[in-house]
Amino acid sequence: SVRFEGLEPGDYALDYGPYAAPFGAARRALPVRDGDNHFAQRTCRLGGLLVRVRTAGGQPVAGSTVVADERYLGSWTARTGPDGVAEFPHLPVGSFRVSLLDLGAAGPQTRIGVFARTTPEALLVLD
Repeated sequence: SVRFEGLEPGDYALDYGPYAAPFGAARRALPVRDGDNHFAQRTCRLGGLLVRVRTAGGQPVAGSTVVADERYLGSWTARTGPDGVAEFPHLPVGSFRVSLLDLGAAGPQTRIGVFARTTPEALLVLD
């Protein structure tokens, strides 16, 4: 919930950016009546995900596009850095299929759960 001090009575709009609303920007009406400055808003619970991409010999793979796909919520992509790690810092809670876009269904994939305020790690190994 949010408390707004010192607002005059009237109709306001509350805008959310991409971090507060990971499914896109949003606007919500905020009517303020005399003496009422408290607004309750449910926010999406977010977690993160780290995906390590390695060769069979254990070397990091840089520049690969990793896809995190949640059946009901959509897909997110990230590229691996020089350390072979792709980061997904703001994902909704869900069960994600993690794969490499470059290799499609033929490449390695795994399934991992993302929970609020956690950052699990997945490993994809190239043959």
